[in-house]
Amino acid sequence: MILNDMTVKDLCHVALCNRSWREAANQDALWRPLCQEKGWERYGTVQDICKEVPFKPTLQEQEMGEGGAPTFPVDAVVTGSDWPQLVTTCKWKEVYMKAKHLEENWNKNRFFVATLQFGLKGIRPKKGPAYYQDYDPEEPSDLDEDEVYMSDSNEYDSDDAFARTRDKPSVCNLAGEGDSLVAGINKSTLQIWDVSHGERQHVIDAYISNRPEALKMKSGVIAAGYGDGSIRTYSAQTGEQLQVMSERHRLTVSRLFFDGDTIVSAATPEGVRYRRFSDNDIWVWNAADGARRCILKSGSILAGLDYKDKIIAGMYNGNLLRIWEARSGACLHEIDSGILVPISCHLGDGMVIGVSTDFVVKVWNLESGKCVKTFAVPIDPEEQTNFALATSCVFNGQLLVVFSNSWAVTVMDLDGERIGTFMTSNRSFMQPVCFHGNKLVTTWWSSEGSCLYGLWMVDPSKKSKGSFKIDKFTDCLMEASHSCMLAWISDTKLVFEQNRQIVLSHYW
Repeated sequence: MILNDMTVKDLCHVALCNRSWREAANQDALWRPLCQEKGWERYGTVQDICKEVPFKPTLQEQEMGEGGAPTFPVDAVVTGSDWPQLVTTCKWKEVYMKAKHLEENWNKNRFFVATLQFGLKGIRPKKGPAYYQDYDPEEPSDLDEDEVYMSDSNEYDSDDAFARTRDKPSVCNLAGEGDSLVAGINKSTLQIWDVSHGERQHVIDAYISNRPEALKMKSGVIAAGYGDGSIRTYSAQTGEQLQVMSERHRLTVSRLFFDGDTIVSAATPEGVRYRRFSDNDIWVWNAADGARRCILKSGSILAGLDYKDKIIAGMYNGNLLRIWEARSGACLHEIDSGILVPISCHLGDGMVIGVSTDFVVKVWNLESGKCVKTFAVPIDPEEQTNFALATSCVFNGQLLVVFSNSWAVTVMDLDGERIGTFMTSNRSFMQPVCFHGNKLVTTWWSSEGSCLYGLWMVDPSKKSKGSFKIDKFTDCLMEASHSCMLAWISDTKLVFEQNRQIVLSHYW
């Protein structure tokens, strides 16, 4: 009973007294709640950090970050072979120690850097769809004839889009799982890497979509949206194509969700000139056999989409929110959201969240469909101008991060309380890239015209102070041809493109 009320530091002091006291303080029942308090339980369940092999540099160029080596001191964990007279460290104490070390690596910028050379000069698909799949010859068009490339042959002409870009490849999208990483390159290839060894395992000819959200990996299977509207799955281990979804969107796949069983997808035109081909339908697939389960139709513009636990939520311009069951396609709720121009919607635990351009957040109960909370995003008074608009929002399951066109970025909880606000030094427009756990990756433009990546460590416990640990870890010259920066982040790795290389930061 006494040990249950002790802090981590107290338990460690108790364990130093003698073998008997150490054994009493070495119990999973004591250490698992401490992991839960810190939000580290996932390190012993979803991601078993006790089994993950730390990255070991093999090349001289695999440098350390500014904070030094991230290596965990293995002798801190007692095993029977090392200390025959002591009881082995219990699982959840080991999880706590390793999770604490990992979090300190992120906060103190301790990591190993490795780079992957993804460029394949001269490599391009031998066959595939025409470049402008959005073009319909039956539709009136103001395009010149030479602007539209259509081909019935299996070979691409030398002056097509692939030939123009194959000498300057860039990453369009990234997805990963464990030590496997897949990168979509310039609508030309999918490249699968073993990041623990820095080896490229497979190169697949693929007319991959250039949208960051069109590539996902789950349970060793890659789901890839294509520029011609088709969706395919591949084995991350062998590179073998598993399925081609039975039908395809008319437009480029722009958004794709994949949970290992179900694929949810949406498509949008690539350029302004193709807006007349707008497609606001949501398609649902069975990943195992490629069969399309249903099409979720709407006559309005789809502004926000999310998928979680077989539930789909879509927000549309004009005050419409729809919630569907993914297996059957049944519409569970059709709600007048009261949000005329939404920027995003998110599914949480038993709730749906909608965010509007005028900084209003609404929360609906998933079961009843009733609005249970409405609050405004707290913005600093100096940022509240007539032209201030919310432009995007990301959600990690607990916290919302709202980006505005007035250079302010606000982090808040679902009670509407502000955790903090941060801004770029040169007051340039910031964009979200990914939000994983307490780690937020953003990009913005410097005054010199280069693109900067920023890693922000968000600590909800500091909301009374409204402060963050802020760490801008790298500058990236904007040489890539895509207009949207991207990155992939996990509990132990951060991956992004820099100067036409894939840069991996190993924090474990």
